[in-house]
Amino acid sequence: MRIRIFPRLVNRKDQDPGLFIHLEGARDALLVDCGTLDGIPKIDLLRISHVFVTHTHIDHFCGFDRLLRLILGEVATVTVFGPIGITANVMGKLAGYTWNLIDEEGPIFTVKELAGDRMTVTRLRCRKGFRPEGTPTEEPVTGGLIVSDGRVKIRHAVLEHQIPSLAFSIQEEPYASIRPDRIRSLGLKEGPWLKRLQDRVLAGSIGDEPFDADGATRPLAELVDQIVQLKPGRKVTYVSDTIFNDSVCETVAELARDSDDFFCEANYQDEDLDKARAYFHLTARQAGLLAARSHVKRLILYHISRKYHGDIRTSIQQAAEEFGRVE
Repeated sequence: MRIRIFPRLVNRKDQDPGLFIHLEGARDALLVDCGTLDGIPKIDLLRISHVFVTHTHIDHFCGFDRLLRLILGEVATVTVFGPIGITANVMGKLAGYTWNLIDEEGPIFTVKELAGDRMTVTRLRCRKGFRPEGTPTEEPVTGGLIVSDGRVKIRHAVLEHQIPSLAFSIQEEPYASIRPDRIRSLGLKEGPWLKRLQDRVLAGSIGDEPFDADGATRPLAELVDQIVQLKPGRKVTYVSDTIFNDSVCETVAELARDSDDFFCEANYQDEDLDKARAYFHLTARQAGLLAARSHVKRLILYHISRKYHGDIRTSIQQAAEEFGRVE
């Protein structure tokens, strides 16, 4: 079954950052950054299976406590990805509470700390007072790929915010699109055989052997060529706090290339370029430049400083001067 991703910002553009990703066709959901979570209904918070933390400044991590409170007692495993130090950060949050009367089986937090081409995995079980379970293990990371579960592929990259700040891309698996007009022109009828045909395409198992199209036998490769289009799944990229420089531009362009939706922080406007550099943030114009360089389809600004008193329009205008398709 094809899983489709639908992202939405958790809060207003001038409030704490966070991206909730609904997985259509699945029971669970994803969360990128963990600032204030009041914008997510309880029913959706209970679905979160993976949390991707860019860095642990308070506006990106304070919502962890709300998530913990709601899932306490639930038999669930939540996997938390983050930069160097995320294990200590999560354990510090959990150590802030007393667990002497807790006997619930869940939740279990699996923390995956990303460092170069390795990630350290630590399991923290509620029943054990969230003490580490066994010795942490290590897993290899190739090409930034941290999740590949047959539904989505998720990659990360490291940006610069005086500390490592992670960016993430989430992409659906490719899908085989059927062209109904071609089916009719070939004198065929729709039926269960189309699903078998799609499965063969996605498995890469295409040859010249005959294929049964509901009683009509056709060469498989010819049939695929005539009625099937293999398309990439939707891609969403999330870039949070970072300075703008050549290295960051190159890293973001590689991660975000051809994204359908590019969520990018735009903390400052042109008048405060010096402050953006001093505090390792982007301006709205720089977000537009990153979008253009990455050849994305749509730019969505967020994390706009409240110092502009709700003036989102100026930020959008400055970004649009570099990249036309801005929300």
